[in-house]
Amino acid sequence: VRVVARKEKERSAQDITAAKTVVCVGRGLEKREDLELARQLAAALGGEIGCTRPISEELHWLPDNLCIGLSGVQVKPELYLGLGVSGQIQHLTGLRGARLICAVNRDPNAPIFLAADLGIIGDLYEVTPKLIEEVKQSGKVVGVFKHPWRDCVYDEAEEIVRLGKDVKENVEPMVEAFTSM
Repeated sequence: VRVVARKEKERSAQDITAAKTVVCVGRGLEKREDLELARQLAAALGGEIGCTRPISEELHWLPDNLCIGLSGVQVKPELYLGLGVSGQIQHLTGLRGARLICAVNRDPNAPIFLAADLGIIGDLYEVTPKLIEEVKQSGKVVGVFKHPWRDCVYDEAEEIVRLGKDVKENVEPMVEAFTSM
């Protein structure tokens, strides 16, 4: 056996373990190009992007050091926002220390909603642009949250909104929570 070449694993320069805000993408994302939508939301929130294991290990859309979970990194952000993340136990283990957990998923039975404080049941492609717009209009970047309910344990999301006709109306409570100091 002879080594012909060595190739370093792709690594991201960012350290999501130190991020105050993490926008995490899961299998609900349909195409690699759609990562830009999550990056825009992360930028609007002053945060970093992370992912689930299938996104980094199977699809190779993001480097392994951005994978959150049992076989990835453990994060403790002030805000964790999952976009299209189902919420398998291996992933949830990696975000146990998050202060505020929010989720957008079209599956009302997704396990992520059992761990979430706020959730929107809806298509991330419809909800995310509205979240970006609302956060930008608020003029605030997420800082330290002061949410008393995080000191308690809940079996299900504090507030889950079923996506109706007016998406803007549904995202406002989540944006308000993002931007409250």
